[in-house]
Amino acid sequence: MLDDRDDVATCFGIFSQDRLVGGARICGRLHDRFEVHGYQPDRDLSVLDIPNLIEANRAVLRPEIRGSSAFASLALHILEFCKSNHLLLFTIPSVQSVMRFYKSIGMTPAEGCRFKFEPEDPAEAQLFLVDSEDVLDTVINNLRQLIRGG
Repeated sequence: MLDDRDDVATCFGIFSQDRLVGGARICGRLHDRFEVHGYQPDRDLSVLDIPNLIEANRAVLRPEIRGSSAFASLALHILEFCKSNHLLLFTIPSVQSVMRFYKSIGMTPAEGCRFKFEPEDPAEAQLFLVDSEDVLDTVINNLRQLIRGG
């Protein structure tokens, strides 16, 4: 996917047997705004006024990979990248299973930040925020335990 965020995006991929089976990207601010501001221009998103914050979005997995540990591994790689680069992040899933996953690893749903990107969207999205290095460490540790099966 190509869009106006390409210059501020870092893309991640996950492979199985040398085949790309999923990916996601993180984006910084463009002209002091995140992508979500374009979808929610009238919403108070001051919760995002945090230095070194990036937006994680566009996560996708091939259908035959869904339900495996691929999404967790992709999320862990992104979170570890954030930690090593002193970044914090937020993401806005609209899929209930992804929301449950984020809650299970300690990501916090932001109060009052539930909305539809487009009026015709079937489900509301929820903003999840990792707003400190302590929260980031906790989420990474919880995710590592989940991947190890503990």
